[in-house]
Amino acid sequence: MSSQKIDDLEDNFNSLTKEIADARSKRDEFNSTTQELIRLIKEQNSKIKEHLKKAQELKEKRDTFNENVQAAKNNRVTTQIALEELRKKLNEIKDKNKELPQITKDQQAQIKKLRSAVRARNLEIETAASLSTQEEDRLIKEIEEMESKLGELTKGSDARREYGKVIAQFPAYKLQLKKYHDEVIVNSQESQKYHELMLKEYQAVDALREKIGQLEKELNENRKKADQYHAQLLGYYKKRDGMRDEIMTTQREVRAQRRKERGNVAVLLRRLAKERMERGEKLDYIEFRLLLEKGEVETDDDEEGSDTTNVARQ
Repeated sequence: MSSQKIDDLEDNFNSLTKEIADARSKRDEFNSTTQELIRLIKEQNSKIKEHLKKAQELKEKRDTFNENVQAAKNNRVTTQIALEELRKKLNEIKDKNKELPQITKDQQAQIKKLRSAVRARNLEIETAASLSTQEEDRLIKEIEEMESKLGELTKGSDARREYGKVIAQFPAYKLQLKKYHDEVIVNSQESQKYHELMLKEYQAVDALREKIGQLEKELNENRKKADQYHAQLLGYYKKRDGMRDEIMTTQREVRAQRRKERGNVAVLLRRLAKERMERGEKLDYIEFRLLLEKGEVETDDDEEGSDTTNVARQ
């Protein structure tokens, strides 16, 4: 086994290390995008809460104006009913007194004169110092005659007064009707204004929710890609660990092979050195040391430190 295999393994290991770095970079990039998408989704949710809060405030204002509208409508109905009752009462008075003749201007003048005469006669009875019984009876009789004429002339005047009172109430009721009608219009307009503003807030919420849906779709796709690269990275890690073990094993095998090869060379050199020694040839230092290590040569004490080219003893 040569070192070429180790070189090949190391090249493959370096290539794998680059692939790991690329996969990790892409995974981290997708993870970073994931965090950004999550941040954007949270941001949109916060905006939704703000819009919903605003919509609720607008809804409460709208509902208040709706209540005002309903109250004004109720008051308007009540006033309309009261006005209708007045009309019925007026018609009843008309029907009840439709045969009554109208009082002319001359009759009005006579009524005024008779009332004045009645007051004068009553005053005379009350203030006269010496009024005979006959005179008093005459005055009383005159009063009765004048009141009788007044009764004929003013026949139906009570009905006319009642009619006038009823008629006099119409302007106030009509004014109230106009007031309540105006309140209905004004409050309805305000209610509609706040209703439209509320709808805009809900439309903004719908748009944000749609955007969140798109972001969540991107988030899911991004997470899938990040998971794919993470799974790929785990596979690379496992493969790298295997390659590292293989490299270490191969290095041990190569070192063992080299030691074995060196041992074989030493055996061959030792055999050649021994053959040379047996032929009486002069050995070099390495050859001498090879034989010395195996105890195949002996040295005397006085030969220590001698030149390495000394010939070994037979």
